[in-house]
Formats: sequence, structure tokens, C-alpha cells
Amino acid sequence: MPRRIWIAPPHLVPRISLLAALSPLLIVAMSLLASNPDYEALGIVLGTLALIGAVTLILSVRPGGWPLTAGVILGLVLLVLPVVLLPSEWLAHKGVRAEVRITAVHTFQGKHGPTYTCDAQPVDGVPLPHAHLNNADCWDSPEVGATENLLVDPGGWFAPMPADTDFGGMNVGIGVLAGAVLLFELLVVLSRRSRLKQVAREEGTVR
Repeated sequence: MPRRIWIAPPHLVPRISLLAALSPLLIVAMSLLASNPDYEALGIVLGTLALIGAVTLILSVRPGGWPLTAGVILGLVLLVLPVVLLPSEWLAHKGVRAEVRITAVHTFQGKHGPTYTCDAQPVDGVPLPHAHLNNADCWDSPEVGATENLLVDPGGWFAPMPADTDFGGMNVGIGVLAGAVLLFELLVVLSRRSRLKQVAREEGTVR
């Protein structure tokens, strides 16, 4: 027998709707956690659980295909986009330039050819958190001893990025993220309103 999603009783609909409306904050917070390389896996797991919880809350208020589809799509945007957007936004405004020297190159054979990761060390000898470059930042100069200019997070939370990174698309990303939050809140409002109308019709029929 297939399992059914728990349907919230009418008197709990406002409270559950409020929890669902607050869930984007938790999802984005888990994305911020995942943007730190040391906590990336934990942030992704917790963010996925937060997404599942948010969609479950919406479905408990208004079961149906459209709340499920819209909730999953918007939740994924809220989970994935900040992982890229938040570090870029921070480093673009608060990043400090630092010159590093490539100390080691690691090569891996991927599906579409070799990929590289590079270990880096600041030229001035100051310890650098997350001192490695991924394939996108390492492929064009994978020689040991080569130097790179990076943007570094003074607080050490975000991984460094090349100093010549193009941040031109950030405004579009911010707009998409803000739109996803607003649409998620609209989804919660519509789900709540639809459920309350349904309850009112059922009570009118009984009477």
C-alpha cells in the first residue's frame, strides 16, 4: 500500500505555512555552509534535508502536483545558486589580492580528458586557508613554480578565486535568487489560501 503524505489539520495550517515561509532562510544558510570547502559535504546534506522538509511542509498544507513541482524547482535554485553566488559576491567586494606559487599539481583522468587541482602557497609565506585551485582555475598554468594572483577572503571562509575572475553576471544571479525567494513565498501563500478555501467549501457542504 503506497504511503500517503501527512495532511495538516485546518487549525495547524497557519503555523505550518509560517514554517514553510521561513524555510528559504534555512536552505540559503545551508548553502552558505556548503560554500566553505571544509563543510561542503555537510552543507549539501543538510541543505537537501532542509529542501525536503520545506517541500513536505508545503504538501502537508496543500497536497498536489503543482506545489510539489514548484517547491522542488525553487528549492533547488535556493540550494545551488548561493553556493556560487555568495563567495563571488563577497570576494568581489571584500577580497584581498595575494600572489601565490603553485607547489603541486594533481592530475585526474576525467570523462572528457584530464582534470587538474593545484596546491598553492602564498609568496609572502602567510598561511592561506583552502590553498588549492580546482580544475577551472588550474588548467591554464599547471606548472609547479608558476605564480597566480588570487582574491582571498580575509576571514578564510570562502576559497580563493583568480584575481581576474569576471564577476559581471552577479547582478543577474542576485536577481534570480531574489526572484526564487519571492516565488517560494508566493507558493506558500497560494498553497495556504487554496487549502483554506477547500476547508471552507467542505464545511459549507457539511452544514
